[in-house]
Amino acid sequence: MDYDEQINRYIGKQIQGLRNEKGWTQRKLAEAADVDEKHLGKVERGNATTTIPYLYKLSAGLGLNDPHLLLKTASQEIYPTMKREKEKQ
Repeated sequence: MDYDEQINRYIGKQIQGLRNEKGWTQRKLAEAADVDEKHLGKVERGNATTTIPYLYKLSAGLGLNDPHLLLKTASQEIYPTMKREKEKQ
């Protein structure tokens, strides 16, 4: 799995986890964030690449104060692993 796939899956799981904490369905989050429900499902499964504006919409829909949190945690979790793998090569 490459770096992009790992990031997509990690961000998707983060979004899904935050949505589940609120007890929301994908439809509820899609409505709150004004995004397409089917695309949201793909993003949550890690099957779609997302954009910064899309993450801002989701963050606003979820009521997050800092939309960069999703990207920051993804980088903190995945980048060190990728770096170690490259150093081994």
